[in-house]
Amino acid sequence: MCCGLFLAVPAAVTAFIAGYFCPRQDALLHGAGQLLQLGADSLGPLAQPLGYAAAGLGWVGALVAFVTVSATGTAIALYGLMSADADLALLLRGRHKPDAFRGKVIWITGASQGIGEALAKYLAGQGARLILSSRSAERLQRVKEACPDPSAVLVLPFDLLGPEADLAAAAAAADGAFGGAGIDFLIHNAGASQHALAAETTGEVAQQLLDINTLAPIRLTQAALPHMLKRGKGRLVVTASMAAKVPSPGQAVYSAAKMAVWGYFGSLATEVADKGISVTVICPGPVGSSSDTPRVLFGPKGKISRLEQQDKRRMAPARAVQLMANAMAAGVEEAWLAKQPVLTMAYLMQYLPLLGWMVLKKVGPGRARALSSGKSGYDVSSMLREQ
Repeated sequence: MCCGLFLAVPAAVTAFIAGYFCPRQDALLHGAGQLLQLGADSLGPLAQPLGYAAAGLGWVGALVAFVTVSATGTAIALYGLMSADADLALLLRGRHKPDAFRGKVIWITGASQGIGEALAKYLAGQGARLILSSRSAERLQRVKEACPDPSAVLVLPFDLLGPEADLAAAAAAADGAFGGAGIDFLIHNAGASQHALAAETTGEVAQQLLDINTLAPIRLTQAALPHMLKRGKGRLVVTASMAAKVPSPGQAVYSAAKMAVWGYFGSLATEVADKGISVTVICPGPVGSSSDTPRVLFGPKGKISRLEQQDKRRMAPARAVQLMANAMAAGVEEAWLAKQPVLTMAYLMQYLPLLGWMVLKKVGPGRARALSSGKSGYDVSSMLREQ
């Protein structure tokens, strides 16, 4: 369909110009009409008559075709945007190849629950050799046993906030795993979210959020990077957040931490681009939970427990994992994973920042209050009603 749009619209313009300025040049008009027909074929049976209109009815038909295809293309683009759950560049790449991860050594932090656990099971099913890390050896063992081939899974528990020596030891163990194969992917997935007003968040909570979300992946990267540089291979994959791209009312410190992650790993990617090391920054929006277990996150003064609300605006964990795997296999530098309205806000902040700021300031106060009180932060109509 996208190819059809790229062919159809320029062809319609060409047909119009040819028909208007060169009415006797039937061959030129017919050629443009044929190109339009080729594009229309990609748009579907309902669009096919557009090509015949441009080829057979002269400039009037070409004008009608141009207007119709342009309107159709705009409608399709808007529908695609509203129904998309990732950035266009990632979606156009499609699903990764079946053997993309076969035999690869993949180290995942935060692998004992949530997205990390789901990602581990998915990659194990793709034939990857896994190194699973978190603080809980018991939970990691449970994830290992749920993988198709537990013998291809190494449990490596440690505390990301522990001493430098512990991180160095973990990095050396990961590099030497599976006969010293080296790390092909290091996925920084550990982290913690926040629901609290900025004015009520204590300095201690702010420090803890920065420690786990920002300093932890940086410190582990510093421990693992020398091994990867020595081998001249490896991809660092960091789970940032859409809060790294769009200011997130009610999650101010969390957003700051994820923006810092985006900045660090984006800068690192440019430093090691000629060393065989690459970086993928994945920015997921809200993702649902596959269990009824309450979610632990930070409130204004410490950790709190909240039951994840079933919200259609949250992406299904299986879909999030699939898109993450697609991004890793494709080797993209950055990927956005989110449903509406978060994805639209990201595009606004990227390309129309003035409009983006206007929208955020309109819904921001209501969203911050909603999150801090345990309500959904993605129900725009409710936020607007609170104004």
